[in-house]
Amino acid sequence: VHRRKYTQYWRWGSVAIICGVIMVVQSLPFLRRNWYEVFLYDHIVLALFFLIGVLIHVAILGYGQYAYAVASVWAFDRVIRLFRLAIFGVRYATVSITDEKHLLVVIDDVAQIWDAKPKPGAFGYLYFLTGPFSWFQSHPFSVATIGNTNSVAFQITVKNGLTKRLYNDLVSKPDQTSRMKIMLEGFYGEYKSVCGYDQVLMFSSGSGAVSPLEYLKEVVEHNNNNSNQEHHNVKYVKFYWMVADLSYTRVFAPDLIKLQKLGYVQPIIYVTQQRSKFPSIESIQGDDDNSSSSVTQTAEDSEKLKGDRAKGASITVNSAEEATPILSKLELELVNSCEVHYGSRPDLNQLLIQDLQETQPSDHVAVMTCAHPAVCDQIRSIVAEETSIKKGRSGTLDLIELLQSW
Repeated sequence: VHRRKYTQYWRWGSVAIICGVIMVVQSLPFLRRNWYEVFLYDHIVLALFFLIGVLIHVAILGYGQYAYAVASVWAFDRVIRLFRLAIFGVRYATVSITDEKHLLVVIDDVAQIWDAKPKPGAFGYLYFLTGPFSWFQSHPFSVATIGNTNSVAFQITVKNGLTKRLYNDLVSKPDQTSRMKIMLEGFYGEYKSVCGYDQVLMFSSGSGAVSPLEYLKEVVEHNNNNSNQEHHNVKYVKFYWMVADLSYTRVFAPDLIKLQKLGYVQPIIYVTQQRSKFPSIESIQGDDDNSSSSVTQTAEDSEKLKGDRAKGASITVNSAEEATPILSKLELELVNSCEVHYGSRPDLNQLLIQDLQETQPSDHVAVMTCAHPAVCDQIRSIVAEETSIKKGRSGTLDLIELLQSW
């Protein structure tokens, strides 16, 4: 007796359904964040079998052309990505450890390939050609530009998998720095200029500060180029950054120190956890020439830090046990230049509402987020409520979300 379940089109239809269900489950954020490489390449293999299964299943019914149309879109995406990789080619990057949780990757002369610097908020996929099982693994990271050079940098949070292997390899190096062969696919990302707003409020956490900081540098460049046209300038920028440890700011501290001196830029850093170990000032004597310690120092000759100053620093602590720790020279300069709070996470609801109340009703305000998903959700809710209530505001209030969900 002929049974339909034994036919080829039925079996391959079942394969397509199973692959589709697995891809949906596999796309959950928890799995993507913790096992990104497994997600990425399993997803590609499953997608391939899904398309084959759909083609065989519908071809017998005369709908094969639709399966080919879907497959062509998927194949076109793969071809374009390979084309971008071919344009960039195999190049060398300087990879170094900045702290126990982050790596810094610096690639020289990238702008010469695309004839332009990446826009703020851009990201690219990095391929580390360090072994037989790593060349095919791509990882997405936000892009940071370096001064007026053609170089770009990527700050990488060390997790499991390839990034952990890179970290362990660099730890064994005398200067914790290595030159590695890499490939870069990019740049991607949605860009929306904030230079047309009167005030910009930026909220970031951890490595999420990379993209807002790029927007901040663009605002500064825009204001400098329009110094005689005040109505085109951004009046004020607040840059909130929540970090677990002040040492995590080391890469971008020179930029924040420099930008804070402009007057209309106010960086505010919240250190949410107490350090387990504090480096003494003596332990970092002579480290100022370490070119891998910051994005600015990697590309340019850095200015000598101004000394071991802590007087006048704006520091808030929650208890006597959370006294100001012993800081490195760079961290002391940051604390002395910017507003730094030690303790728990800030009350975002209070901060944002207070900031909005301090703006003029006619001001056009942009609220930018690139932080932990819970932080982005909370800020989105506050902005939505403020927008619906209006409260006599004639200017616009826009939310710009830069969070990438891999």
